[in-house]
Amino acid sequence: MDCNSLITEEETAISKQGRDVTITRLTFGIKVMIEVVALLLGKQSM
Repeated sequence: MDCNSLITEEETAISKQGRDVTITRLTFGIKVMIEVVALLLGKQSM
């Protein structure tokens, strides 16, 4: 029973960490896209 609860806690921690990483990647990707769009718009207006 102790082993099972330990495994479950570990799996929960891993999945939570994975979710955090996914959110971080999405945020980073959105920032990069905004910067690229801003650069393109800046070049067009020039």
